Amino acid sequence: MTLSLAELAADATPYLDLDQSAEQSTDQSTESPAPAQPRWADLRELSRYLRLGLADLVADRDPGPEPGAVAPLRLTKGRVRTAAICPAQVLAEVNPFGINFNIAVGIVCDAAAGVLALHPGFRPAGGTRWFAGLRASLEQEHPHLVEFVDGLGAGDRADFDHVVDDLSGVLPDLLGDLRPHRPTVHHRIAHVPVPGVQITGEIDISCDVSIGGSVRGRLLAEVKSGRFNPRITDELAHYALITTLQQLRSEQVDEPSEPPRQIIGCSISLGDLAVVPVVLTMEMLETSARRLLDTTKGLLAIDETMKAGGRPPTNPGDHCRWCRRVSECGDAPDLVMAEINESLRPLEPLRFDPDFDDGAVDDEFAEPGVDAS
Repeated sequence: MTLSLAELAADATPYLDLDQSAEQSTDQSTESPAPAQPRWADLRELSRYLRLGLADLVADRDPGPEPGAVAPLRLTKGRVRTAAICPAQVLAEVNPFGINFNIAVGIVCDAAAGVLALHPGFRPAGGTRWFAGLRASLEQEHPHLVEFVDGLGAGDRADFDHVVDDLSGVLPDLLGDLRPHRPTVHHRIAHVPVPGVQITGEIDISCDVSIGGSVRGRLLAEVKSGRFNPRITDELAHYALITTLQQLRSEQVDEPSEPPRQIIGCSISLGDLAVVPVVLTMEMLETSARRLLDTTKGLLAIDETMKAGGRPPTNPGDHCRWCRRVSECGDAPDLVMAEINESLRPLEPLRFDPDFDDGAVDDEFAEPGVDAS
């Protein structure tokens, strides 16, 4: 029987290693393995590491002629991913938003999940036509998507509706009734570790999670139209880092009586027809913090390169076919360029790829523009 998100929220105990939970002794001298759930001391040390690292990196950043003249440096999950794949892809943020078949499918499935999380009884007219049932909302939030879908030919439109209906149709069973667990959808979160730097994210669905019969934390879920892959774990760790650090208070002196909230990640992977829980350990949070520092170095380096009239280095590969700058880059592999040259619509593949990572349409495009400068 398939696990639903509501069932996971109601009791996450089977998916935790409770022998290593934060309920064990908080004695820092113990030789036992690091707990799955961070302790307050762990979070303070992690916050200190991130603050000192970022403060050192941005110390020489030009603040501009007056306060607020330079936009904050935003560290999104998209920039963390993109800067690691190919520094030059970060410049794609200044290009017009691109859409293709896979992205369009992902947006509709995400919208369907958001509606069902708050209104589990919702069904589109006829019970199956999800795009038609969500069209009014999509026209308000994603007009570029509606324009793209309306421009498809008859055959391609039939393919699109078929894929969307198949994937969205399983969402009611995968989500269940989340209303008892205080769900929120498309929740934007942010943390300011040092002045001038914002770590941001947008969680598809979050809700309370119960452990041992009581509410002990939050469940952070990503809706993916494709299959589960390790990159989704990295995205969930990014959200978990923000959510976890938000619990700290600078004025806090005494150790709180309650342990930090347990943060559990989850991928609703429609390509697998599965809800995949991810226990986010302290090690994952530390890795996410290191990636933020690496991303900051990369963004500042891009800024300096652009100021000097240069261009960021490229890292060509298969990922070039998804880059919005591929036609102006010149470094893309010949095979990728050959595929693009075969079609008048190179960035609009008309067949659904279940392995496609549709995380590209997330918080990193909420505010277009490279603000590393």
